[in-house]
Amino acid sequence: MSKPNPDLQSLFASAATKPTPTASDPVAVFQGKIQRQLGFLRDAQAGTPVSNRSTWFRPHGAGYTVKIGRDPLDMGNGATLFRADDLQGVRALLEAAHQLVQEDPKLREQIQANAKARKARLVPRTNK
Repeated sequence: MSKPNPDLQSLFASAATKPTPTASDPVAVFQGKIQRQLGFLRDAQAGTPVSNRSTWFRPHGAGYTVKIGRDPLDMGNGATLFRADDLQGVRALLEAAHQLVQEDPKLREQIQANAKARKARLVPRTNK
């Protein structure tokens, strides 16, 4: 076994860092996630395969089921799962969710509560 290259080791030693927490607004992050879902939707409409593990919409029978968020939000009517006949219907639901999040303080509170609960569940990692 050869001896490690000290130049490579010093490169990594000089680039070592620790994660720095950011003060991200959970609502802004969520809005970005809706945009990401719209990107997945564009891919699906173009015929590009998308992972059902990443999307908030899934084929179901002749249509699609849609949830808004990883921890689905109650969109004001007690429902967290929605049906769309086609991908255009999925787009309409995602765009409506984007607008409602901007307008509805109760949705923003749900997003903030979900983010806080998720943060509490995550185990902090250490960088040695």
